Order: sequence, then structure tokens, then C-alpha cells
Amino acid sequence: MEWCLPFFPRIRRQSGWGGDIPLMTSLRRHLLATLLDVSVVTLMATQGWLMAPISPALAVGILILAIVFLFGDDVIKIVLLPRRAS
Repeated sequence: MEWCLPFFPRIRRQSGWGGDIPLMTSLRRHLLATLLDVSVVTLMATQGWLMAPISPALAVGILILAIVFLFGDDVIKIVLLPRRAS
């Protein structure tokens, strides 16, 4: 099956280009890439590559705060913001 993108008639997309990747495989790839990225940047920050080094305790604290914000942000939005009728 082949179809054209509406605003770019010369660009064609075939099935199998990216639409056949199962969701869990794609999700695993994104999680692995994110973990690898965070690990490399944390290592660079604590070792002082391309920047002044920070203490490992500060790096761990920043990672913990990021995780708390990741999950706590939605809870705060649900509690504080009223639900609007559409």
C-alpha cells in the first residue's frame, strides 16, 4: 500500500517504512535511548567533560527531582486546574 502525503505530493510513504514496528519495540527503543542519553550526560557532568564537574550527589539530586517532577506535575495539574467542558 502506498499513499502520498497531502502537502508534499512527491514524498511517498510505503507500509513497512515505520508503520509496521510494534508499539512495544518502539517504546523499548525510546526508553533505552532516553536512559542512555541521561547516563552519558550525567557521566559527562560528573567527570567534567566540556564543563566544570559537579558532585555526584548533586547529579543524583537533580535526577531525583526530575523524576519527582515527571510524576508530580500531572498530579498538581489535576488538583489545581479545573476541568473545562468542551
